[in-house]
Amino acid sequence: MKHPFASTCLGFCLSTFAALSSAGVPDPALADEIADPEATGGTILLQADFNALPLDTPIGQGGAAAGQPFEVPSLLSAIVRNSAFPTPSLDIGWAGDPITAATVRFSFLGEQEVTDGLVDIRIDLVPGSWSQYNVYLREHGGAARSYSTITLGGSGGMTISDAAGQATSVGGIWSPGSLVKLHWRYDMDQRIYTLWVNDVPRVTDRAFGVAPDGRGIGGLLVGMAWNTPTNSLISVDNIDVRRIDDVIFADSFEPASPTASGSQH
Repeated sequence: MKHPFASTCLGFCLSTFAALSSAGVPDPALADEIADPEATGGTILLQADFNALPLDTPIGQGGAAAGQPFEVPSLLSAIVRNSAFPTPSLDIGWAGDPITAATVRFSFLGEQEVTDGLVDIRIDLVPGSWSQYNVYLREHGGAARSYSTITLGGSGGMTISDAAGQATSVGGIWSPGSLVKLHWRYDMDQRIYTLWVNDVPRVTDRAFGVAPDGRGIGGLLVGMAWNTPTNSLISVDNIDVRRIDDVIFADSFEPASPTASGSQH
């Protein structure tokens, strides 16, 4: 026999859930995603932890297949060392006097770009001195499309921007020797992204402002502004880029999204 209060309870529960949702209360099933989810699986586009590379020598430029940068400009030195991290990492600094901004560029396997679907991008940084450090997400081989620009300012602040403009500025986010963990998650179909800094969401579902034009995210760049001290140094480690159309999160929920086909350039 149907319980006399079943219909009333069901109606109350549905109306309560709708009210909570409209008020911005997150669905408990999405709690891990809001709190910077760890993920396994997916299709690896770039992994660089530098553990198997020779120490105390300039890194090669073999690209993603070798776990190395795609390009290191002559203005910068990029050397694998046991320094800021418990395991080997890549120390990026000036090779001489700074005359212009410069970055070390990492590309994805096959020099591909992600043009649709979901992509997850992570990198750990340890600035070695007070300076201005820049991290960019761009298309492969260029810098015309600003999917993300992160600036670590000389006073410990961070500015987050993209093609749509400045998203936010946060003070007191870093100091020399501190760990800065960056994690972006892009939905290239919806043209939005979320950014966690040290596991705290700083940008959520923001439109990044790059119009669809057949190009996509294909470059991760790390370096320094032109007017920075010659002793500027930043260590990078644990670079991980993957399509997450088939990823499984720690809570066993699987996102529904089309397969990201991407493109090559």
